[in-house]
Amino acid sequence: MENPAFRKFSKAYSKFSLRREAEPVLKELKERGYRLGLISNTHTSAPKEVLEESGLSEYFDAELYSNEEGIEKPESELFVRAAKRIGCEPENCAYVGNSKPLDYDGSLNAGYSKAVLVSGKHGIKNLRELLEIFD
Repeated sequence: MENPAFRKFSKAYSKFSLRREAEPVLKELKERGYRLGLISNTHTSAPKEVLEESGLSEYFDAELYSNEEGIEKPESELFVRAAKRIGCEPENCAYVGNSKPLDYDGSLNAGYSKAVLVSGKHGIKNLRELLEIFD
């Protein structure tokens, strides 16, 4: 049976979709002891609602939404806030995202030690690859 949050997300953001492998990957990373945060550029509450309804929000120690924070990626301050909220210094953080200028460059400019793209010709193709990167 399909999760209703997947349908809601697809309806709200027709050009995006939740990756089906997201939950098992997030669960495994949490079991390995990683602290996880989420940063989303958004002007609505839809991404937050979808994460809550899908159950994925339980895997995140912090969730930062630009409409609540008053700043957007690639502003370094947003990445620094995320690091602080999960109890880490930026240099001890890695970021996974799908936009080179917003996610990859933004996180590295904020002092994160690693950034991984999940799209494009230089990015990973499946989130399961994160389990090897963060072994």
